[in-house]
Amino acid sequence: MSDIQTLNRVGSLMARVRRVISDATDFGDGLNQALAQVCQSMSLNGATLLQIAPDNKATILADYWLNEGQSFIGRSFVLDKEAELYRLLSQGQCLLLSEIRSDQGFAGFLKTRANQVGTIYPLLNKNELTGLLCLHQKEDAESCGEIKAVAQIIAEEMLLLLNQQNLPPADASKPTYSVDELTRQLSDEQMMRHIISKLHLSLDKDVVLQTAVDCLGRALSATFCLVVRTDMPGHALVTHEYADAASSPLGLGRTEHLPPNVVAFFKQRTAAIGSMSGQMPFGELGHQDMEYVRSNDIKTMLGTPITFHGIHHGVLLVLDCRRSRAFSERETVVLETVAQQAAIAVNHADMLAQVKDQLYKMNVITTLTQQLTTALELVGQGGRPHTDDGDKLAPAVRLSQREMEVLRLIAQGLTNREIAQRLFLTESTVELHASRIRKKLKLKSRTALVKYACDNHLV
Repeated sequence: MSDIQTLNRVGSLMARVRRVISDATDFGDGLNQALAQVCQSMSLNGATLLQIAPDNKATILADYWLNEGQSFIGRSFVLDKEAELYRLLSQGQCLLLSEIRSDQGFAGFLKTRANQVGTIYPLLNKNELTGLLCLHQKEDAESCGEIKAVAQIIAEEMLLLLNQQNLPPADASKPTYSVDELTRQLSDEQMMRHIISKLHLSLDKDVVLQTAVDCLGRALSATFCLVVRTDMPGHALVTHEYADAASSPLGLGRTEHLPPNVVAFFKQRTAAIGSMSGQMPFGELGHQDMEYVRSNDIKTMLGTPITFHGIHHGVLLVLDCRRSRAFSERETVVLETVAQQAAIAVNHADMLAQVKDQLYKMNVITTLTQQLTTALELVGQGGRPHTDDGDKLAPAVRLSQREMEVLRLIAQGLTNREIAQRLFLTESTVELHASRIRKKLKLKSRTALVKYACDNHLV
């Protein structure tokens, strides 16, 4: 299976994981069903999900094994902060069970149960260890690179699910929610699921970021919604923009006068500025900066960084030019959620780009190796193809090195498209080479070329 097919398979798996959890009546049952989907899709022997409380108590939330053995859901372990295991996991390192020295407590439990076959993946929230995902390969399985590539994505999804579930407990002294409030909450949840689904539909970075600003701008009824790159030398640069129908776009790539103090402020934190005419939390703006604010009639700003696992992708800004408004906690949560999901989707897009680049380089190296091998063979045979019988001589007609390559591949039964992919040519170029070969050899068909190559021991 190719890397592209693997990524598509991972996307389908993540969609099933989110669906079974959202459809489950109990969150714990949903997590267990999600682990079942992961194990069956990745041919794992089992999987265990643990949540770590502030007192370093790790509790098993979900535990699934293909052999349907004893479930240990609810079992707890106290993690020693001074232990090397805790230190390495807190640094974000994935650990093989076979490489863990300790055989006590949580580590001993997993190593004994999984026969030391498996890997522990840490779940980090703001650099704090909040959970662990343990994936156990089958004992007879070879080392699978797909598991290593996919497990981190699964761990990220599990962390998001745990964060969404760990809401502050309700205060019994407070009044219950009204029907209108519950209806609004349900509408907000449906809206967020819709936005998150759209963000993860594409593995193209530009599509993801444009979807983020479009959905966020409409959801918050904003005048503008911008993605601002902060890694450009000299100034911030708007790369993606949403503008409502009544406003003129600020202009992609032409907002070099966007106040740098403002962008730097939102790069560090999520914040809302209800009035641009009052005291600025990021310091006084210069004359040129204030002129930019006045000329674009900016009255209110809300922003947050687009970051994931320490990788910064820019700043997400919401601007309102109609009125000064106080952004609610709900609107701030919507902004942070969209920024976090966009950062994850962009990270996946970067992974795909890296895979494609590696595949291209591997294909180039393979082709060069084949060409070098062919050249060495010809040199070793005195420039003539090898013959098993002394009375059978190589063809008298002289073909170019490229024509010899095309002829050999034709003789192997490859189509023009396959030959083009192998040699990094177009199909029309391959057909041109085949036509020239037929003319030089005075043959009329592709079948005759195959017979000629076999008769002259070219394959």
